[in-house]
Amino acid sequence: MLPLVYDELRLVAARYMSQERQGHTLQPTALVHEAFVHLQKQYAVDFSNRAQFIGVAARLMRRVLLHHAEARGAEKRTPLSLDTAIEGLQAQPAVPFADLHEALERLAEMDPDQA
Repeated sequence: MLPLVYDELRLVAARYMSQERQGHTLQPTALVHEAFVHLQKQYAVDFSNRAQFIGVAARLMRRVLLHHAEARGAEKRTPLSLDTAIEGLQAQPAVPFADLHEALERLAEMDPDQA
């Protein structure tokens, strides 16, 4: 059935990919193939028509994109050692006390509780 709907699935994938961030590592073709791999893992699926097949494949493509985004986000949240965190804090430029005091005074004028 895939050869009959492949072009249509690529159009769906291209539409989804156009809504993703620039430089995304997945391409529409890879997205279609990944969704098809997941589709093959589902055994007792009986598609009554072409639209149903496209709908299920589209849902799987969205799921693939979601998992990809979650995995990418998890990579960004790697734990830091205490030494690395302290080095990062020390690399930050110190705020002059006078500037901090002035900012707190302005905040106190707007909202004393926050200050």
